[in-house]
Amino acid sequence: MASIAEEARGAEAPGAHSAPVAPARDTAELFLLSSSDGAGLTRAIDALISRAEAEPSVSLRRLARDHARQPVAERRLAVIALDRRDLANKLRRGKAALARSGEGRLRVRSGIYGGSGAPAGQVALLFPGQGSQYEGMLEQLYCHWPASRAWFDALDAAYASARETPPSEIVFPREPAASEGERLARERRLVDMERGAQVGLIASLASHEMLLSLGVRADVMVGNSNGEHAALIAAGAIQVSTRRALCDVIAHIGLSGRAVPAPPLPERMVAVNAFDRGLLDALLARHEGQLFIAMDNCPSQVVIAGTLPAVEAAVDAMGGAGAVCIRMPFERAYHTPLFGEWQRALRVHYDRFKTGVPHTPVRCCATCSPVPDEPSAALDLLAAQWSSPVRFRQMIEDLYDGGTRTFIEAGPNNRLTAFVEDTLRGKPHLAVPASSQHRGDTLQLKHLVGELYAHGLAIRVEPLDLLCDAVLRGTPAPVEPGGREASRGRAPALEPRGGGAAQAADPGRRALTIRALHAALMAEAGEREARVLTAARRVTRFARAAPAPLSAARPGEPAAAQAAAAAQAGCPLLGDVLRLDSRELHAERRFDWRRDPFVLDHSLGPPSPQRRAGGAHLPVLPFTLSLEILAEAAWRLTGVPPASFSDIRAGRWLALDRGRLTVAVHAERMPEDGRDARVRVRLFEVGGPRRHLAFEGTVHVSAAPLPAPPPSLPPDPGALPPRAWSAERFYSGFAFHGRSYRGIERVLAVGERSIEAELAITALPGLDALELRLDPALLDCTGQLVAFWLLERGERQFGVFPFEARRVVWYRRSLPRGGRVRCRGHVRLERSGTTEATFEMVDGSGAQVARVEGFQQRFVRFPGAIHRLLFGGGPPESGAPREAEAGATAGAVDAVDRSFLSASWGIWARALAHVMLDQRELDAWYRLGDDGERRVASLLSRVAAKDACAPRPRLSGGRPIHEHPEQGLEAKERE
Repeated sequence: MASIAEEARGAEAPGAHSAPVAPARDTAELFLLSSSDGAGLTRAIDALISRAEAEPSVSLRRLARDHARQPVAERRLAVIALDRRDLANKLRRGKAALARSGEGRLRVRSGIYGGSGAPAGQVALLFPGQGSQYEGMLEQLYCHWPASRAWFDALDAAYASARETPPSEIVFPREPAASEGERLARERRLVDMERGAQVGLIASLASHEMLLSLGVRADVMVGNSNGEHAALIAAGAIQVSTRRALCDVIAHIGLSGRAVPAPPLPERMVAVNAFDRGLLDALLARHEGQLFIAMDNCPSQVVIAGTLPAVEAAVDAMGGAGAVCIRMPFERAYHTPLFGEWQRALRVHYDRFKTGVPHTPVRCCATCSPVPDEPSAALDLLAAQWSSPVRFRQMIEDLYDGGTRTFIEAGPNNRLTAFVEDTLRGKPHLAVPASSQHRGDTLQLKHLVGELYAHGLAIRVEPLDLLCDAVLRGTPAPVEPGGREASRGRAPALEPRGGGAAQAADPGRRALTIRALHAALMAEAGEREARVLTAARRVTRFARAAPAPLSAARPGEPAAAQAAAAAQAGCPLLGDVLRLDSRELHAERRFDWRRDPFVLDHSLGPPSPQRRAGGAHLPVLPFTLSLEILAEAAWRLTGVPPASFSDIRAGRWLALDRGRLTVAVHAERMPEDGRDARVRVRLFEVGGPRRHLAFEGTVHVSAAPLPAPPPSLPPDPGALPPRAWSAERFYSGFAFHGRSYRGIERVLAVGERSIEAELAITALPGLDALELRLDPALLDCTGQLVAFWLLERGERQFGVFPFEARRVVWYRRSLPRGGRVRCRGHVRLERSGTTEATFEMVDGSGAQVARVEGFQQRFVRFPGAIHRLLFGGGPPESGAPREAEAGATAGAVDAVDRSFLSASWGIWARALAHVMLDQRELDAWYRLGDDGERRVASLLSRVAAKDACAPRPRLSGGRPIHEHPEQGLEAKERE
């Protein structure tokens, strides 16, 4: 904002708490290509592919900045690539798509955006309101972009002057939540009236600072609910002499909310999705004066608010009719007449704002009309909107009818973008957020810049490059050459959360440690109780009974007792059930290799005796074990057995770094469609204060088991017995699976697009098969068979890792250990680098056991040195690595593109660290925190040092001779 007189940072936030360490810089790079015509763009694409192949020593980052930052011209393509292979694939895909579409636009959300011609229509800037906040929001901007950080610091200083807790501490807490209850309490604080609403407003202004740096300009601004404050500030209607002066007013308004009395009747707000409008209108009439539509967000969602009895009655009625109702963490009926008293108090406080004539028009969602230029009238309307419904859907429709075609969301999260997409579905437009809870700040900004560039808008990339460089270095970004000064003062040091001798002596931390020890003892007691109940259940054949409802537990019952209740229900992987009602279930499962030995047989690294003894390899939860958790969650919520699964997707590795992992489980009933009852289940990786969506799917439950149809996959007449590989060789020379996952007993035939095998039913250590809804180890064999099929086709140095399945049906409750099933699959390798397969399993009588449809896996080709170190032989007992091939040393890893080790949340760097480093080195490596680049550099240094001391293998005909023939792929290839 040009009108801001910047103040020194040191004067803004005296004594502000230390900043958190920002997440590691994303490894993706942004490539922008443009030309006056299609032929020129094709040449530019081909030239970039050639350069990437001809210059392997040039980093992807340098390649992007030196060769692919072209000014906006008639034909445009933007690509966000993780590595050279991804770059080449996306460039070729983009070229083909643009050639097919002619003058049309291209939008592939993984990072391919294309367009031509001038941008259509006007640009609207959208500011979100209450409910968009989340822990860690805009963390990279907070840590590394001074102009954005200055907003948070100014608000902290305003609260500090009132002797109040700095609001940034609720966004960037120093410690992870100790329990689900604490996590929910933190969520409520993030949206309360005292600090939450204020820090959400400041986050939107911090996001707007970044957009201004990128050159984003708007023809109109719109705020949703509390976002109207941000819109008026960004537009200049509320003027900013200094950030601190504005934040003093904002903090005063927030703290004054304490004087507003509680409502005479408790109030609630509920988001209602997929609802019947006629039923809603009837409920509004029935509860007139007590129930209101507070927010009309889009065709698929409204928010209702009112007194607690009226809202609960409406939720029961609409939920029973199939609507999805989500309770919101608000205890006030915002945007209804019930909020009138607070509205009148706000109007008095608003006179403290310094007002002026806006430089950009602002539209109000309460009236769907322009905000008046006259300052007093603008503030009247700002206050009045708090007791008026938010008509966001109508606002977007009106803007579209008036010629607006581009909608950019400035602020935390991307909810308004989703509302716009739903409202304008089927109409040409562009809606893009500056932030997303599911992407890092820099990565989301790359997608934003790529989309706007392809759309034809003038955009500056240099500020984004400065931000990415600052994240990489772990320092604030410098002032842009020729740009506005973000801060005249010196930025405070960015210190990591936690650690340090002073903190060790902190009484608060000591108390946290004591509480953690108490929780661990309670959990251990719960596990003992669960084991006793499990043993009793085996004797009494209780395993098939429906789960007892959690409501049978006494209020305030400790989590250990609830864990026992979950175990009693026959759900060994579900963990602690934290909340359960007729519609939702929340649970948390803590995996630890000491308590859960079954995780050790699915570890990334060469099979070895150390694995079963709890050695260093990195365990990861297999796709099928996550599917079992989904089944248990649905069973626990409904009391009805799971029959099938659909729309299954894995989005993140669930790895037991250093042997431990916490998974949060959320299950929710879906509207019944007349065929079966459905439950949508999501699994989140819990990392400190963060929760990352890792796995999701829909579980179809049915009281009666599904009848098993006859097998439908025809045999392949051209299939032959495998020529080069056997099941024994597959497990000793290729796969990383341990004993309990080695279910392929014999491969019978392999065809051009088929494979058939005989599978053995194994047992997972530490789990009772009678308690499981599925057989995860047996189902995992389908993914292994895809790898076997690829090996027979001649592929080497690769891996296949499942990420999606369209449908899975399990027809049998349990299978006897040691039994056999026959599995037939049809497989194909797509040009996109994924495999897709369908499998059927049948028992000895020919009856179907299971069917897997639309099963997709990512085909990952490993750099040779990494593959040999990671899967071709790990470190011996002494910790020194074995070498898999002469001339391909551990130090050769340094020659590959480091982006491979950093990809997929650094999973391959983490796996390699577990294989190559001893325990002391591994502990030191993890203490480097989330700085991915630094961790990769440290790992490569340690690997090279170990390689220098490692004995060289004896050679025979240019190939290494292993001391034991069963170790490594090369030993098998001598046959």
